[in-house]
Amino acid sequence: MDEFQKKDRRSEIDLTEFDLTDFKEYFEEEDAQREAEAREKAEREAAEEAARLAEEERIRLEAQRQKEEEERKAAEELAARKKAEFEIREKEESRRAAERAAAAALAAKKAEEAKKLEQKEIAARLLEQADVDNEMPLEQPKVESVAEEAKKIEFAAFSSILDIESTASQSAEQAENDEETDLFVEDKPKKKGTAVTVICIILAIATVVCSTLAVLNFIDKNNNSSEEGDTPVAANSFDPYDELTVGYKEAVYPDSINENLKAMYSENDDLAGWLTINGTAIDYPIMQDSANKHYLYDNNAFDESSRYGTPFLDFRCDKNSLSKNTVIYGHYMNNDAHFGSLESYTDKEYYKQHPVIRYDTLTGSYTFKVYAVFYATTQSEADGGYVFDYYNPDMSDESFSGYIELLNQYALYTTDAGLEKTDKIITLSTCTHVYDNLRNGGVDTRLVVVGRLLRGGESESVDTDSVTVNADYRRPQLWYDKNGKTNPYSAHRSWKPSK
Repeated sequence: MDEFQKKDRRSEIDLTEFDLTDFKEYFEEEDAQREAEAREKAEREAAEEAARLAEEERIRLEAQRQKEEEERKAAEELAARKKAEFEIREKEESRRAAERAAAAALAAKKAEEAKKLEQKEIAARLLEQADVDNEMPLEQPKVESVAEEAKKIEFAAFSSILDIESTASQSAEQAENDEETDLFVEDKPKKKGTAVTVICIILAIATVVCSTLAVLNFIDKNNNSSEEGDTPVAANSFDPYDELTVGYKEAVYPDSINENLKAMYSENDDLAGWLTINGTAIDYPIMQDSANKHYLYDNNAFDESSRYGTPFLDFRCDKNSLSKNTVIYGHYMNNDAHFGSLESYTDKEYYKQHPVIRYDTLTGSYTFKVYAVFYATTQSEADGGYVFDYYNPDMSDESFSGYIELLNQYALYTTDAGLEKTDKIITLSTCTHVYDNLRNGGVDTRLVVVGRLLRGGESESVDTDSVTVNADYRRPQLWYDKNGKTNPYSAHRSWKPSK
């Protein structure tokens, strides 16, 4: 009842004849109306509150649904991207395998052509010798040519892996002008007796048998290997550089150059040294350019075009001696070529089989004991804004003390070689994908092997059983975040190398 109606109702009460019943009936009706209005208000407020709560719940559920949908899409995109990357890698590896097979076939064809030409040359030389001696009839020197062919085929197969042009492709004119390269074109002293000739033939036959067995074994190993898990290149079984010509290109050698490096220096005077780890595939010439770019992807050790580059010394390092930290970089290759075999050092049992690194500079030879192996990221955002500058060649002894502290934090394990601030080290660095799963696009990471220079009067012997494993080695901050762990090394982000 509105206010107007209330007034009208009051006007109906006859006060001249006051009746309590009418008055009571009026107020009871008004009280009932107020109670009804209060109930309606309470019900309306309750309905509004329920609607508000329902809307909030709807918004929350919608936000949750959107978040779950975004996470699902992100997971699908990540899976699709990884699948696409995997397919690209598979295609690239297949393409590389096909290129190597084609290179090996081309090298074999060139070797066959060189063999035919060589046989003619050898026949002519033997005819000349027979005419002079008049003691031995002319024969085709098949035994010697087969031995030479075995050597060339082996070199061609090995060089195809390194993207090196086989020496079997040299022309006949080049072979004639290079007597040290061609083992069978060298002039022999004339007027030798028949007995000497027979002995030479017998020795040549023995050489053929040994060389043929070596070639068959080499070819069999390469035919049975796969791209992803290639059988490691047999260490020291064949030296692809042993046919290099000392004095080639009229090289001018540095004073006191290591005699073993003269041949390679003749081919490329960017040569900085030679790195060897016995029992592994690492047995390479080490190059150096002015900006760490020339040998990264574009050029091999012979300064020829090569998509895989070649191991090289950091441009800041001393080429003729040793820096405080001699830093050498090399690509990770699935068939263990270049620095592919370094990944095996993450297993301490592998270290026990290969505890020593040898490095020859142009003027000296040095031995290092492997001290530590570790992973390091190259992007500051992956580790709380910090990058471990392990690749700095020049540090003072005091700064090197800080380096040792950080190295021991990062190390998967350390050995009994030990490390002191006055020591010099060698650092071998290659790529690894160990932290790629920490974020979309991966985390650029390096696998690093560190060796300590042999101290004066120290023996090369190593107690390989004295290995200290670091179960809580230092990882990037992203790893701790993803695994819900506290980073115990977060306060150690201030060290920088200094001279």
